[in-house]
Amino acid sequence: MVEKLALAELSLKPWELGKYTLKEFKDALEYKRSIGKAEFIRKAELATVIINACGCNIKKSIAVQDILGFDPYKKQEITKSKEEQEDELHYLKNKMGGEVK
Repeated sequence: MVEKLALAELSLKPWELGKYTLKEFKDALEYKRSIGKAEFIRKAELATVIINACGCNIKKSIAVQDILGFDPYKKQEITKSKEEQEDELHYLKNKMGGEVK
């Protein structure tokens, strides 16, 4: 599954996947996804400007939040509980063949 994800999202060749550590691979995926999200937000901002400039017979102006369904300017903190972090670590250790306490 990791190989398919790498090939699809990062456009990596199969032999290039082995050059990445797990952390580097995860960071590269997060960076690629953040670029996609930023592009999506820019397109929504452009649509908002066009809709508000044309009028389109609307009584109230449209905001970016109305199009996206969330506020892109508000920093969203994603925090995992200690239990979730331990479960993820346990899963990764099992997957990588490490020792589990």
